[in-house]
Amino acid sequence: MKLYILGNTNDDKGTQLEILTKEMLEKQGYSNIAGNVIVSGGSEFDAVASYKMPLATNYIEYQVICECKAHSNPINITDWMKFIGKVYVEKLKNDHTTGLMIALSGANGNVIGSYNEIKDRGLVNLMVGDDIIEFLTKEYNLTSAQSIESYVKRFTDKSISIISLAYYDQAIYWIVGFIEGGFTVLKKNATQLNSKELEIIVELLNKNTEYTGYIDIEQENEARNRRINIEKVALSILMDASIPLSIDEVFAQYEDITTQKSNEKAAKDEIGNALRNNSFAIESEEKYYLKEFDIDSLIEFFKYIYSEILPVRLLGRKWFSEKINEELFTKVLDIQCKIKVSEKQRRECLFLIKHSPSALAYAIHPDEDLTRYRSPNGTTIAENVDKGHTQMFVQKLTDLFIKDFHNQALHELYFSDYGIFDVRIEQTLTVLNEGENVLSIVNNRNMSLGRLDKEFGNQIILISKLPED
Repeated sequence: MKLYILGNTNDDKGTQLEILTKEMLEKQGYSNIAGNVIVSGGSEFDAVASYKMPLATNYIEYQVICECKAHSNPINITDWMKFIGKVYVEKLKNDHTTGLMIALSGANGNVIGSYNEIKDRGLVNLMVGDDIIEFLTKEYNLTSAQSIESYVKRFTDKSISIISLAYYDQAIYWIVGFIEGGFTVLKKNATQLNSKELEIIVELLNKNTEYTGYIDIEQENEARNRRINIEKVALSILMDASIPLSIDEVFAQYEDITTQKSNEKAAKDEIGNALRNNSFAIESEEKYYLKEFDIDSLIEFFKYIYSEILPVRLLGRKWFSEKINEELFTKVLDIQCKIKVSEKQRRECLFLIKHSPSALAYAIHPDEDLTRYRSPNGTTIAENVDKGHTQMFVQKLTDLFIKDFHNQALHELYFSDYGIFDVRIEQTLTVLNEGENVLSIVNNRNMSLGRLDKEFGNQIILISKLPED
């Protein structure tokens, strides 16, 4: 990982490194920190600090003298020997003096060789880029590079090429470059910069580094989510159509659907581009319709639908419901390495995936907790393992149905489209000790959906019914 010291000029970069050096010395307990110190004899040091160690009623003063190199190239042996000479002279004045050379771009082979020969004598220490980064990570509580990568991937599907650090004006920043070009900037704790701070840092990065083309990943993510939402709402319109539709017809229905939601509005050309670029929509003679699906392409379509943005309107389409059928469930069992279910379980599971978006999204992807222990043809090491897998699979579908029924964003779907108003959940917990029942708890809950009056926006709410006795 690389660390950049930013500055408006080379002198400013040197000053920034000196400021960082003072901060590092302060965090290590040094005091009397001064910059650009000229000592007797004319030697100048970028920073000088001292550390007082108590000794009886007195103290020993340890002095560290620093030189900071923010050059773009590694320091050479000439720089190094000059520094050693300065430190040696100061050590003659105070035997408890140590030198610290901070070289942002590292040191060449001659310097490294010289340092390795004398480092145990306590005369000088060499701190290069990686050492500085290690120190900053520990002392400044930096978010890890792995966390930065995970954060960035939440907002963009661009491929990360490099992650670096930058320092300016007593603040540390993460710089993330992308293979496709461009970069983004985050604060040390993976938060966004304010507009004024961002303007300054981006300008300095353009001036001091190879990074060009700033990308606001949150803004890009909003635009991407908007595009995906337009695609999927447009597809839901094609689901309802019995004949191909012109872009004018799709646009008219789209406006009706989104009339109350200004943030979902879209221009006609945006909808046309969304359908033309979507592999599940067919354009013919300036009209659009859904492609024909075999079972494998239908599974891919459902995976696409359940990825990222999911407009709830899609889930209530008759077309959508009709596609979740016996043939699809047979394919689901194949995906889970031919889990065996009884006819009763088959009907129950089909009901669950038809009426729980989360259950269907789970079922169309292999569950590795199950499939890793099964062969593709459904063989397991024992019959009871096979039964256990069936039990786990049915339980997961059940749990996801319950979760969705509690999800406020899906209440209108359950109430108006599925016609499911009431759910009873029965739970029994039994604790055994050597076969003896030591605890048994029965908990039954009755949950209902109800619509509020117009004065409350006609919204659907979940009600927990009180026990009757």
